[in-house]
Amino acid sequence: MPIEMAASAGGDSLPRRVTTAVVAIPIMVALVLALPTGSVALALAIVAVGASLEWSRIATPRRTRGYVFALVVAGSLLLSWLAASQWL
Repeated sequence: MPIEMAASAGGDSLPRRVTTAVVAIPIMVALVLALPTGSVALALAIVAVGASLEWSRIATPRRTRGYVFALVVAGSLLLSWLAASQWL
């Protein structure tokens, strides 16, 4: 992708990202302070899988690869949770 095209494609995304952060950060802080640890872990896992889907759509030309990557992330989070629950 040429530099000019890349710059024009993402030129207006900064205000949207700042707005998203302004909304999401207080929500996540409230979740961390108000909910039990398991619920916070579930909320963060959902955010991680969503972020992996977004990243894979940007990084890979095929949609199926993005879903495979998101499934790998979700599976590794599940295995980590299962392993941690055995140790605690």
